[in-house]
Amino acid sequence: MDGFYDLIDKYRKKIIIFLIAYTVLAIGAYFATPYLIGYLRLLLNGQKLYQTEVAEGFIIRFEMALMIAGVIAFFVLLFIVLKKRNSKKIALIIISAVVLFACGAMFSYFVLLPSTIKVLIGLLPYELHISVSSFVIFCSVMMLVIGIMFEEPLVIYVLYRAGIIKPEFLKSKRRAVYITMLIVMAVITPSQDALTLIISMIPFVILYEGALLWISMLEGKKKDEQH
Repeated sequence: MDGFYDLIDKYRKKIIIFLIAYTVLAIGAYFATPYLIGYLRLLLNGQKLYQTEVAEGFIIRFEMALMIAGVIAFFVLLFIVLKKRNSKKIALIIISAVVLFACGAMFSYFVLLPSTIKVLIGLLPYELHISVSSFVIFCSVMMLVIGIMFEEPLVIYVLYRAGIIKPEFLKSKRRAVYITMLIVMAVITPSQDALTLIISMIPFVILYEGALLWISMLEGKKKDEQH
């Protein structure tokens, strides 16, 4: 226990700075949440949202602000932790991670969520009253999950650099990976349209094949240097 307190004491200043920065980010995100909820509401094509509790508006805005600040703080903290090793390479990796996450979130918003919401709303023939909190949480989690899934190339790269996987392994597991992706996307996006499911798979196939090509080139370069 003393070791834990020593660690806290050692990084006290950095922890305080991080908490202050996180709080500032959260406050800024809180004031932006009405606009973000407005954009999410466009996915409903005119369907009304309802505030079912007195404090629901504040709670969902507060939770959204914490999530947005958390995502930003994660990437910033990751850069700070890794910057001493190879600044240019680490900066490039972090920027790539941010871009991939943003692309995943946008893909979820523009492609996956519209069809998913349409299917889920039509599952039962009853009048639907959608609460603000349940709708925002559903959309936010969906965008967060897809954003994380878009980090696939960087995960593969890190595993390759750690010596855990090789290009040959990825090639041999290609079919299993695609089947797994298909099942995951079928669960996440319960669309009855096969075309929508195929479209939802395309980015992940491109990312996987791109990562495979990337580490194959790195592996070939490594072998050439050894000879």
